[in-house]
Amino acid sequence: MTSTAETAPAAPATLKDRAITALIWVGMLGAAWSLPVLDHVQAQKERALMESGHYYTPKMPAEYYLKQGE
Repeated sequence: MTSTAETAPAAPATLKDRAITALIWVGMLGAAWSLPVLDHVQAQKERALMESGHYYTPKMPAEYYLKQGE
């Protein structure tokens, strides 16, 4: 049996549809580009804090402090 109903032709893409598609692509590519850059910036901040002595660094090895507690 053959069907006599024909499918409707696809509607042509309007300017609005193309603009929305372009904005989605730009947003996704922008996010994909910015994540490694933001990670690098955060790593530089962390490295600067470590080098400046912001974090506590003990003067003696851990064994010394363990012996003090006994």
